[in-house]
Amino acid sequence: MQTLAPGPLKTVDVHWEKLKTAKLEALAEVLELHHDEHIYFLARDMEYFYDLAKVMLRGTEDAKRIHLLNVSRENVKNSHLPDYLAQEGLDSKTLTAGRKALLFDTGFVGTISRAVESGLTDEAKANLRTQLLISANARHGSTRSFLRALGRSDAALDPADMFYSIVDY
Repeated sequence: MQTLAPGPLKTVDVHWEKLKTAKLEALAEVLELHHDEHIYFLARDMEYFYDLAKVMLRGTEDAKRIHLLNVSRENVKNSHLPDYLAQEGLDSKTLTAGRKALLFDTGFVGTISRAVESGLTDEAKANLRTQLLISANARHGSTRSFLRALGRSDAALDPADMFYSIVDY
């Protein structure tokens, strides 16, 4: 029996398709380039990346170096932050002993990274880096594969031009 009901509506959101590709490529780039570091995904914005990394690395030794760090602008000034960071392996003692770590966040200036670094010795800071999807801070790199997948990879790109692309996702 034939039905007259319309089939499913087939629409493609080009921006969403590019964003999905951008996220996958950015994560693959970070996992590959930072294979010798513990990677801390900064929660709220980076939980999707953390979840995907855990799935991608499931059953491997590398899965042990993937962490979700629950630090945001809402709690960055909490008096218990140093204790929490130590619990997560981001204290001067652990970093000075040789742990290499990468903070991975969406962007723009590295406010959370600055707060994490503020309680560390200079020697410990040498083992801590930050990678942002879109960076307006010369100290922290932008993830070029993310920009390229969105069609925005020229070297002269002003990160402010990407603000709404990041916020929208």
